[in-house]
Amino acid sequence: MGLLSKMTKFGYVRKDYPDETLSQVKNIMEYGCDELFIENSDLTLDKELFILMNRLSQGDTLVVSSLLVFGKSSSEFHDIISSIIQKKAELISIKEKINTKQTYSFQTVLKLLDMVNKEVTSKKIKQQLMRLRENGKQLGRPTVDQGTIDMIKFLRKNKQLNLRQIAEKCDVSIGTVHKYVS
Repeated sequence: MGLLSKMTKFGYVRKDYPDETLSQVKNIMEYGCDELFIENSDLTLDKELFILMNRLSQGDTLVVSSLLVFGKSSSEFHDIISSIIQKKAELISIKEKINTKQTYSFQTVLKLLDMVNKEVTSKKIKQQLMRLRENGKQLGRPTVDQGTIDMIKFLRKNKQLNLRQIAEKCDVSIGTVHKYVS
């Protein structure tokens, strides 16, 4: 880093995750960011983060509203933090009150990693389910038509068949048979 180079404060926001975009921008700008990178809401896309990480250099600061904006698993998150530290830059996370220039207990770090991992995993699953629905995939248990329900009840009442036999005859699971005969 040359004597004349300017230390830059970068802000990084993910659209509407974990908070509304405008709220994140307002919080980050209170830290006097020089440049702002706004990422797509899809947690699998990291174009802006890639550009930002390539621009980040010694003495720079990266400000985020929450560690959740990275949308990464524990190991991927570790890689990001390691890169920031290796570049001798600083990370500030407003919500978690984290500043990499400070030292934290091992337990605090583990709790944060666990929280981030749970939240990110949940969001990724929700996004994937939404994509599947948009592509016409029907999720959950298949619906059982009324004729099959009537047949299940009839066979149980009049034929005295066990649940497994009824399931085989009606081409449904034992759980489905149990649901309608109980």
